[in-house]
Amino acid sequence: MDRVWFNYSMKTIPLPTCNSYKKRLIGKVESVIKRMRWKAYFYLNDDQNENFNRDTKWTFRLQSKKCPPQVNELKAFEEDLIRMTENIQYRKVNNSFLSSLRSDAAKINASDKVYVFADKTRNLYKLDKASYEKLLNENITAKYKRAKDDTMDVITNDLFKIADKLDVSDRIDTMTVKQAFITLKDHKDSFAAKPSCRLINPAKSEMGKVSKVILDTINTKIRSISKVNQWRNTMSVIDWFKHIPDKDRCTFVVFDIVDFYPSISPLTSC
Repeated sequence: MDRVWFNYSMKTIPLPTCNSYKKRLIGKVESVIKRMRWKAYFYLNDDQNENFNRDTKWTFRLQSKKCPPQVNELKAFEEDLIRMTENIQYRKVNNSFLSSLRSDAAKINASDKVYVFADKTRNLYKLDKASYEKLLNENITAKYKRAKDDTMDVITNDLFKIADKLDVSDRIDTMTVKQAFITLKDHKDSFAAKPSCRLINPAKSEMGKVSKVILDTINTKIRSISKVNQWRNTMSVIDWFKHIPDKDRCTFVVFDIVDFYPSISPLTSC
């Protein structure tokens, strides 16, 4: 396991190719036109349209999959916007920093090693394929067991049953299968002798958004009634800390959650 260091942020985006940039641009233009059509449609029709009554349906902040109707007032603007996209021109840029990004990206793509991010630091590590797969399999098999072949279909069917019950089945997509990956917990004291990892499963359904909205609503009611101090962002913690009297007489309790969701099992009847 070798530590790799780049003299810039990993969030820096290199210049894309002309084809990839054009595809991304077309997608963003379509998104803008779609949102403007919906905005103009509801503005022009106000409450006269009975097919799109937004006040009687709780959508849980899920975006509609329906195509908005074309608005005559926006036709000229849309044509000009599409024409701009068709006539866009590119020029070559000679920049040492961008050249460095392009060179590093080419080295990573050509390498037979796996580049793994750290969990809570900006570090990046380079592992061979066998070592990475060993760590990945160890973290998967530690808490998960092999499922049946039809488990995915069962989960999808249950998902759409819940969506039908909540009347949002027209706003969610089928859950896609994605490869799990790990990040390295290099902030642990025993990392050098026994590397530990965080297993991340990116295959999540859109029903998670529904659960979050429901839980946020319940938590908001609980906070308003119980007056409990629950932090929801960094600024609320900073504001709370500033108003603590006699800070020199206070103590912080530090704890580390080892296992979370994988260790939760269904309740069994006694």
